Amino acid sequence: VKDMINEKVTNLEISLKTVKEKISNEII
Repeated sequence: VKDMINEKVTNLEISLKTVKEKISNEII
């Protein structure tokens, strides 16, 4: 179970990074 949670958290962090990059790209 811990591994699954860690994987989900990692995926969430990656998604967040991607969203932040998209937003900063749109602002510029």
